[in-house]
Amino acid sequence: MTESIPFFSVVIPLYNKEDYIERTLRSVINQSFNDYEIIVINDGSTDKSLEKLKPYINKGRLRIITQLNKGLSYSRNEGFRLSEGQYVAFLDADDYWHPDYLLSHKASIEAFPKEVIFGTSYSQIIDGKALDIITNIDQRLKGKTFVLNDFFTANIRQFIPCQSTIVLRKNAFELPLYDESITYFEDVDFYLNHCTNKSVVITYKPLAYIEFSQANQMSKTALTNKILPDLSAYKKQYRGNKTILNYIDMQLYKIGIKYAVAGETEKKKEIISIINMDSLTFKQRMLISKPNWIIKRLIDVKKMLLKLNIRMTSF
Repeated sequence: MTESIPFFSVVIPLYNKEDYIERTLRSVINQSFNDYEIIVINDGSTDKSLEKLKPYINKGRLRIITQLNKGLSYSRNEGFRLSEGQYVAFLDADDYWHPDYLLSHKASIEAFPKEVIFGTSYSQIIDGKALDIITNIDQRLKGKTFVLNDFFTANIRQFIPCQSTIVLRKNAFELPLYDESITYFEDVDFYLNHCTNKSVVITYKPLAYIEFSQANQMSKTALTNKILPDLSAYKKQYRGNKTILNYIDMQLYKIGIKYAVAGETEKKKEIISIINMDSLTFKQRMLISKPNWIIKRLIDVKKMLLKLNIRMTSF
């Protein structure tokens, strides 16, 4: 007897997340909608991540693929390639879902059957505390599901969806989904490639929990070794599209701030040279022009305030 095709394929790229992977996997196993398969792409983990998965190997619906370390984008592409479901849901190995996450996506797909990209809102987990995200979406839409009319304006502040809250209809996409040469800001490159000509359905409800405690702490060495998308090329490609250009300038601003924190003065200057400063707020223009040490101090203050659920909105 031929097994039926699962509705969802859940793709989990895994690299050295021994402290998180069980929580992540349990959040999938405990979904209220259970027509899914799970594909873990073990990207050459050197810690105890695989050991943590052993109790779940015989639970069914779980496939573990181990490969040499090839990076996050390759792992996502490989998971998508191996997936058998009608829809593919990505979940990073340190994030986790609300029990009704897949059920909510199923309802969205039924409500908007012609669309191919679906997402939800989420909470950020910072030092164990769940904090709301700030978006440019009308707050009166909270709790509702709708098509984003202006994806890039909605994503100027924080990405909604993020990569752990996105679901794609498999037959609407071709590989590679992600540029495997890019090792940082892969999500920005993904959105610029796929969301400029496709609508995005959003359920404006926090149905996932995104671990930010480690992701935002990049050392100088780590930042120096990262390969970023060529956003200047995208600016040329979308010349004349003010919405997308504003979005790109905001991503460049974020990169510039990170270079400042890492002490990469020349890289910061290079980034500033291609930003249209009219795309930034007055506070953002002032901040990015400050010496690196001042920016770093302000970032430290921001992190401290975030623990109190107080956000500095300039960056």
